[in-house]
Amino acid sequence: MTGGTDGFAALAAACQVQLVAIVPQIDELDPIDTLNAITAVVALSRCHIVARQEANDVAAYLSCRPAPPPDSPGRALLDHCASALAKPLRTHGRHPSFGIDIWLDNNGLLRLIVSLVQGGIAHDAITALVGCVADATQRLVTHLNALAVSHIAAVLQRDLNHKPLDGQNALSRVLHWALVPMLAGRPERPQIIERRMQALDVYGAIASILMRDSITATIDQGEPLNPHLCLELGVTKAHLHRLQGIHPATEALASFRDLLGPIQTLLLHEVPLRQWPTGKDWTTGLWRDSLNHSLFRPDYVGDDTERRDAINALREDLLYPLAASRAMKADLLDDYRVREFIRGFYMHSMLMHGPQHRAWLRALREAVVGPRGLKSFHEAIGLWHRRSATIAAVRHEQKTDKPGWPALCPAWTARDGHHQIVPLTSAEDLVLEGNALQHCVGGYYPQCRRGDTQIFSLRCNEIRLATLEMTLTYEQGKSLTIAPGQFKARGNTRPPPQLSPVLRQFLADLRHERHPITHQELLRHRREIMRSGDCGWHREILPISHARKAWPLYRVLLPKGTPDTFDQWAEQSGVARALDKIIHAIATLPTKR
Repeated sequence: MTGGTDGFAALAAACQVQLVAIVPQIDELDPIDTLNAITAVVALSRCHIVARQEANDVAAYLSCRPAPPPDSPGRALLDHCASALAKPLRTHGRHPSFGIDIWLDNNGLLRLIVSLVQGGIAHDAITALVGCVADATQRLVTHLNALAVSHIAAVLQRDLNHKPLDGQNALSRVLHWALVPMLAGRPERPQIIERRMQALDVYGAIASILMRDSITATIDQGEPLNPHLCLELGVTKAHLHRLQGIHPATEALASFRDLLGPIQTLLLHEVPLRQWPTGKDWTTGLWRDSLNHSLFRPDYVGDDTERRDAINALREDLLYPLAASRAMKADLLDDYRVREFIRGFYMHSMLMHGPQHRAWLRALREAVVGPRGLKSFHEAIGLWHRRSATIAAVRHEQKTDKPGWPALCPAWTARDGHHQIVPLTSAEDLVLEGNALQHCVGGYYPQCRRGDTQIFSLRCNEIRLATLEMTLTYEQGKSLTIAPGQFKARGNTRPPPQLSPVLRQFLADLRHERHPITHQELLRHRREIMRSGDCGWHREILPISHARKAWPLYRVLLPKGTPDTFDQWAEQSGVARALDKIIHAIATLPTKR
């Protein structure tokens, strides 16, 4: 400490005079220790405090001018703050917390306030005293927080040659791991830091793997790393070579997550190395946010609604019924873990990314995608949407007692007398619209039937130009909210600009009630659909007989050479066999006790 203890004693005395001036009776009602503690906070808030670092250490050494004397409340508070200031470097994710208010309470502040109230001291005087202490505490904490930021930056710059973000006052797991704070002061720490930084520079893409205990021990001991990484990840040397340098230490230290998620997805779907992402595709492409429960490669499905609809329909119509049938045949439907799997294909955590998981996805990939590339698979999905989705809608409508659905509103005519917006209220209407404009509007049949969506045809002099989606939301089953959705022209392209004023005019007329909306009729229809379980409200897995009936509709989606019948496809493709294995693996997992 610097600056002389006499100077601090004089400062503390002046601060105490200020406190006593606010509440003169404070000397009589409270022990001197509490007054000294309060005085220490006020005095320290007016001192010049700096933090310094010592080599190979993460602790903060605080210097104060003037310096509080040893064994004084001021020195105790300063030591308390120094300890708190270094804690963010010792524990990842921890922000500075100085707890001065708690320190004051432990030194009797709350008892003092109670004594003042019970002693009949004026409320204004007590409020002024508390305000004075609060202001001092805030000044001190603000300064200490700034010291914490500068201390963290200094240690990271010195030990890791890393410049943190402006204002950074906590460490990520990677920063904490690289800094090795638990060995602060130990002679071996600099060499371990060097080894960990070298590993990060090569394999920063899998920093979370490097931080696993067994791999960390290998790094710290200076042993060959590659064999252990190959074993830990279950990859070849070629895979490991591809990961080198794609996310160097500078990026790994600055990132909140590494590339392990995308890498695991690539490995899970057995994507050839030549098709792995490069450059910014690692962090901005589909692989970054891909899900572990995806049945197919993210780049084959992605965020495209049409593709997701096709894969979800395939699940509902073919795969879920097949999975339930195989589980029933194996007499394993009573196992709750098996039931959870066949209702959503969510892989059990104990099997995630393992050989059974890969084998299951491999069988699906070969049976559904086959040797086709992205372009041909996406073209097949487009064909499926234009043919199968609309055919299925018509089939459903032919079987129902009350086909179609109420129109949101009557047909609307624009001010120019040429443009019209016409509601489509049946499967046949959707088929005609989809065929005319060569897009997948037929796939919206279930949403329209349920009352969640309405589709409109925008025409000029009876010629179809574009299709508009309107989403319907029902608040508490009563009020109706309408919002525009997709607006597409021929082939799902962007409509010509001259149609935008027509669309705005239509939406304005609906919003300002210049064009009638059939609220009550739509609400009645929705309640009837919910009550009857019609079209999408039934959530149980469909029977295997449904899969056999739906099979012809999916032939266009599957690879050339697919067998003629559903049962032949399930057996010859290996999907049934893969399901048997994964269901058995789930059923034989150890149960929690």
